[in-house]
Amino acid sequence: MLAQVRRLYPKKTVSVSLSTLGAENESAGKEPSNNTSYTLTNRIQKEILKQLLYREKPSVMRNSRFRRITRFNPLKECITSGLIAAVAVTIVFLTRIADRFINLFGTEHPKRSIAYGLLLLGCFIVTFAVRYAFHNRLWIEKIGAGPATIALSNRSGSFFDEYLDEIVYFFEATETTIAIFEDLDRFDEPQIFESLRELNTILNNSKSLEKNPIRFIYALRDSIFEQLGTVMHSDYRKHQDAADVELARTNRTKFFDLVIPIVPFITHRSSRDLMSSTMGTDTGIDFDLIDTAARHITDMRLIKNIHNEFVVFKQRLLTEDSRLSGLTPTALFALILYKNIHLSDFEHIRTGDSDLDDIYRKSRRLVENNIADLNSELARLRSADYESSLISKRSERLGEQLEEYIRRVIRHIEQSSPATFRVSIAGHEFALPDLRTDQFWQKFLEEGGSNALVVTSAYIQQAVFKVEDLAAALRADLSLSKWAAGDRRELRNRIEKANHKKQALRRSNWQQLYADDAYTEDPGLGAESPTFKEIVAFHAKSELAVDLIANGYLDANFALYVSQYYGFRVTLQAMNFILHHIEPDVMDAHFELAPGDVDALLRECAPSTFTEKCMYNVSILDRLLGTGDGRADKIISSLARLGAEEQAFIAAYIADGSEGEKLFRKLSWNTEKVFTLIRDAEVDETTRLSLYSAALEGGDDTMSYEGAAENTDRPIADYLAANYDRISALTSDLEKRVATSVVKILTTLGVVFEDISALGLTVRQAVVDAHIYRLTLDNLRNALEGSDELALDSLVAQNSSVYEFVLDNLQDYLGLLFTTRRETVQHRDAFLRVIADVTTADPATVENVAKRASVECVIESLSDITKDAWSGLFAARRVHMSLNNVYTYVSEFGIDRAIATSLTDLREIEQCEDVDESVLTEVAIQLLNAPAEILSAGTRVRLAHSLNLQRYLQVDRITPSSDTFVGLLFQNKLVADEEESFKLTADLSWPEREFAITQSPAFRSYFTAALVPEADLVRLFESQLVPEDVKARAFQLLLTYSDTVSAATADAAAAFAEDTSIDVDSVMLTFLLDRGGSQNSILKLLPRAIDSLSDPDLMQILGRLGPPYSQIESETGGPVDLPLDDSSSAIARRLRKAEPPWQTRTLTVRNVIRLTRPR
Repeated sequence: MLAQVRRLYPKKTVSVSLSTLGAENESAGKEPSNNTSYTLTNRIQKEILKQLLYREKPSVMRNSRFRRITRFNPLKECITSGLIAAVAVTIVFLTRIADRFINLFGTEHPKRSIAYGLLLLGCFIVTFAVRYAFHNRLWIEKIGAGPATIALSNRSGSFFDEYLDEIVYFFEATETTIAIFEDLDRFDEPQIFESLRELNTILNNSKSLEKNPIRFIYALRDSIFEQLGTVMHSDYRKHQDAADVELARTNRTKFFDLVIPIVPFITHRSSRDLMSSTMGTDTGIDFDLIDTAARHITDMRLIKNIHNEFVVFKQRLLTEDSRLSGLTPTALFALILYKNIHLSDFEHIRTGDSDLDDIYRKSRRLVENNIADLNSELARLRSADYESSLISKRSERLGEQLEEYIRRVIRHIEQSSPATFRVSIAGHEFALPDLRTDQFWQKFLEEGGSNALVVTSAYIQQAVFKVEDLAAALRADLSLSKWAAGDRRELRNRIEKANHKKQALRRSNWQQLYADDAYTEDPGLGAESPTFKEIVAFHAKSELAVDLIANGYLDANFALYVSQYYGFRVTLQAMNFILHHIEPDVMDAHFELAPGDVDALLRECAPSTFTEKCMYNVSILDRLLGTGDGRADKIISSLARLGAEEQAFIAAYIADGSEGEKLFRKLSWNTEKVFTLIRDAEVDETTRLSLYSAALEGGDDTMSYEGAAENTDRPIADYLAANYDRISALTSDLEKRVATSVVKILTTLGVVFEDISALGLTVRQAVVDAHIYRLTLDNLRNALEGSDELALDSLVAQNSSVYEFVLDNLQDYLGLLFTTRRETVQHRDAFLRVIADVTTADPATVENVAKRASVECVIESLSDITKDAWSGLFAARRVHMSLNNVYTYVSEFGIDRAIATSLTDLREIEQCEDVDESVLTEVAIQLLNAPAEILSAGTRVRLAHSLNLQRYLQVDRITPSSDTFVGLLFQNKLVADEEESFKLTADLSWPEREFAITQSPAFRSYFTAALVPEADLVRLFESQLVPEDVKARAFQLLLTYSDTVSAATADAAAAFAEDTSIDVDSVMLTFLLDRGGSQNSILKLLPRAIDSLSDPDLMQILGRLGPPYSQIESETGGPVDLPLDDSSSAIARRLRKAEPPWQTRTLTVRNVIRLTRPR
């Protein structure tokens, strides 16, 4: 319709169409002229004004204030310059101001004409040059004269008001009468129509335009009138009801002079047919996609634009020469639809910053996280803990049912019963909580279900429940075998289901993810994490985009339709992976690539790409490892960094890769943490053991792997040792080089095998050589290839490594032999070497090794073996007891317990020829000075005597012991029998001294008070062993003891004198009395000495004997009666001889002797 108007009135019609308003504000730093300068209405006015005033040539609107830059027109400027030059020359000619110059050419007419012609040409050239130089460069904005300024500017509140004269001038100058305004309604600014109506009214009221009325034609949608009404009556909104507002909106017929409705020619229903006809039938586009697009696109121009763009893109992307295998017209058309709805976002696809890229990244993250979650679930299902949980859940459920059933039975039997009870099975009682445990049901159902459950309570003596009865009551199969089969079946089903989900996730497209709400972006967050449908709803900014993704028209390959690619080298999947992962270097472990896709992708990748994380993909690594491609080593060297992404990929590859063993075989060469990775991996035990096997085979035996014994990570070493029989690297017969490397790694990890019987032959040999096994009889036999000869000399001959290992563990070895009563050394000729090796390994074990050697094994000479072995050998009595050996030993160590063991039962030390006396003396002294607790005195003296010394030993070199030692020295004539020798008893007790006295024939000759202490005199006089002459000598020496003699000693000496014929004089009697001798002992000795006593001495002695003898001393008194005995008779006889003599009379009746004093 509008086009028809333009065709009918081409010179009188002007069209104004606004598609955009440009920048919102002017350049920074400028202040708007007033508050309304930059309102939306004013900006629209500005754009309308620009389209009107800049529409015509400047020559048409010569009086316009807008100085527009124009193209320099040489022809026009030549004419203008010629006219100006002609005027100037005419003025010169008439005023003759240039005659001086003209006369230079001459005064004649032709010459003057030539001069004026040259002047005309010069003026023309100067004028043309000036106009050319200042074209579009010089104009007048304002004129200033001192403080006064004239500015050619007039600002007002709107552009229409400010440039109203320009608008009027435009219509005057162009004779335009019809102005068509299109697309004003797209700005949703109803006030612009008020401004235009006001402008139209002003124009039509202008006197200068009254001959040609101006008509404004608007192309706009009806809904703008609803807004127009709203704006017009906004001030009265609170005071009008809805009917009044609607009435205001219907007044659009008053606002416009004529309203022409346009019947819509396209709707969302007819759009489908229109789009189908526009696109054609041979495009290959799915009609369902056209139906989907038609519901959202109802603009004819947009439909045509979509068609045009589709044609262009199809020619570039879907031709046979450049077509990327897998691209389809339907998918291309879907992306073209998206492009026309989301123009800026489409441009961002090339940089990877579009909403579709965000959706792609989150879709991959959703897939990755859910596959990782399923892998964890599979690891849990395959672990022993899951089976235990199944059993525990069943036991818990059946236990609750059983307890409730038993309570119900008890209530039926006795309603008043408190329902408390006890249960037992085969005499074994269980508490009520035990009914829910695995142990209870295991006990109940063992023996093929023949056990019975016995229930007792306060009112029920005994109730017996059989297995079949409870099975019927609980409605359950109570059979261990059925339970086990059911658990295996459930476990298998769960594993298959998880694997199916995982494979479906790896192959899922956007449409499938959109339709499945079971998966969220982060499974760990549960319902808080968005599903893919929610992710699409958030990032897709239109319903069309959501529908395209939901119906599968837009998928992860969207980036392939943005630019042109060449499919003869790269497949669809490979190119998709390159765009989304290789170029931005983003990891996607589970992006599925076929072998051909991987090959195509690898051809496009630079060598440096293989060290980047974008190559962390299961399919890529599967292909590289499976084909033995060396580029896998670069990826694995990057994985060895073990950052968060590297560890995540390794975990993913363990779960989903097909070459896990090859990966870890290479990975163990690149990282010291490989064994801790395997330990911490969420995998089943079979997989874990296979990975350990691969890591061991491929490892570097020079690396210090984490998990070594010094790092206290014993679980790795213990796990390997406990499960080695399931690790192929340890049970197979590897190459010797590989087996040696494997065992070195095991040694680094601190592995020690309890049993080596299941090891492969080469591995076992390496283990034996590395000494990383427990020392047991079975291991020794396996190390010796079945031999039962375990003596050390046999081990030397059979396997030097085993021999060295035994030397390193001699204590354990001796323990084994002790239990089996085997000999440590069987052959005498090997004994010396074995003992030498044992001494080097562990000197403390020499004694036990030597003791358990064959009885023939003896060391002939100590010079053949190191000193460290001497003690053990003597302690084991495995040294020939020759004088040289004894002397050699005691010279180094003296007499200690070790040699004492060999000396104890020895009768004599074997003599050697040509032995110096000093050697004999030294050995004798060492023997005699040996501690009594390790060698008895008899043994020491006996062995010293066996040396056949030619001279007495020096007493000052001998240390006496508290036993018969000194006496034996005298007995065996090892020391001289003299006083110095006897002084050895100075610190001994009486028995030792008594024995020494008895063994010293010459003791009486050198007996002095210094040799026998006073304390021993009583025992000396009473001894049955001490010779009489020694006692007599002691009696004679009593006076030399002086004041130290005790009363007991005095009595003992008196008793000795009484029993012998030894002479006793008054001095001795007085001494004995002085030392406290008893009356009885003195009286017994008195008859022997009384005849030699003078009268005063006799009286003094009798006076000290006490009553009645002391009465004799008194000069006064009556007769003294003495007991009738020999002593009294001797006293009476002596007193009769006194001067004056005493009278004596024996009174037999009274049994006394009466003594009467002389008168």
